[in-house]
Order: sequence, then structure tokens, then C-alpha cells
Amino acid sequence: MKCNVIKVGGSLLDASDLTQKLSSLLTTLQPSCTVVVVGGGKKVRKMEQIIANTLSNSEHWDSLRIMTQNSIALKSYFDHAVLIGESIKKTVGLFFLDAHEFCKTDNNPDEEPFLPQTRDVRSDTVALRFAHRFDFSELYLLKSVDFPDAKNWEDASNLLYVDPFFYKLFNSKKKNPTIHAVNMRGSQIIQPFNSSNKI
Repeated sequence: MKCNVIKVGGSLLDASDLTQKLSSLLTTLQPSCTVVVVGGGKKVRKMEQIIANTLSNSEHWDSLRIMTQNSIALKSYFDHAVLIGESIKKTVGLFFLDAHEFCKTDNNPDEEPFLPQTRDVRSDTVALRFAHRFDFSELYLLKSVDFPDAKNWEDASNLLYVDPFFYKLFNSKKKNPTIHAVNMRGSQIIQPFNSSNKI
């Protein structure tokens, strides 16, 4: 059985054809266990601007709450989709991630959160962490732009394609999911990258 994580960029949430395009992608992946992680989008960007010079753990958790709200909203367009939080039983179906609940229960042995509670961690990183934790083999990054001219994920991070912490999490693992980049506002060509650091 295929196990996929699909990260829907928050910048796509205002696209009138998002649900149609997402449905088409989901159809091509069936049958599978697919978990959708939804970004924070404009609400998170606005929050960042309001508290631009403030370093606070609360911003991290507030951004995760916004991601969860967006996930619930997008899930409502898909019949039989299920909201999940701290765990998942791998079965054929469509699931949407409660990012706040997942990160709240995803801890190191010392009970501290696994992911840093900083602005460097956003939805790309959460999606990759979920794929790592539950051994999902494919990660689809649905974006509003084409993949940049990058040699590795650190380059892609520096070019603002993925979260700043994404490449650090990627590089910390010997085994990573195959990552697919998709410009949902453009050609929609799926660009797969293998699990090495080089792209």
C-alpha cells in the first residue's frame, strides 16, 4: 500500500480550483493511505508581521492552531476524510492532520517538543516530520511556484521554497521519503526527487 503525505501550501487556499486539483491528484494516488498537511497561509503571515520583532514560543503554537483550522476547513470538502492528531493506523483512506495536536504530542525522550518552537518550523517541516515518524514513503509539496534552481534542500530553503528547518530535518535522517514538488498554479508537473541530499 502506498503511504503519502501531501502538504498543501497556505498560499493555495484562496485558489478557486484547489479542491478540484487536489481531488485529481488524490485520484492518481489511489489506493493509498494519504495524509494531508495544510499550511497556515495569510493568517500566519499576518501574525508574523504583527509580532515581527518578538521571539515567543506562543507564535509557534498559534501558527500550528491556524494550520489545524485550515485543515478542518479543507477537509470539509472531502467526504469520508478523517481528522487525525497524534497517531495513525495505516489503512486505505484520506486523512487531514491536526498539526497542533501532532506537534504537541511529538516529543523527545526528555518530553520537550521534537521540533524547535521557532519561526523556522512551518508546514513543510511538520509534513516531513510526520513522514519520518510514521515511515511514509512519499511527500508531495504543493506550492504556488516552480521548484527553484537548487542543488540541495539547503539551497531550496535559502531560496524560500521550504521552511528554514526543513533541510536540517532532512539531513538528520539517513532515510527520507521521496519528495515531489508540484506547482499547483502552473504546469502541475510532478517533479520527484530521491532521498539523497542532492536534488
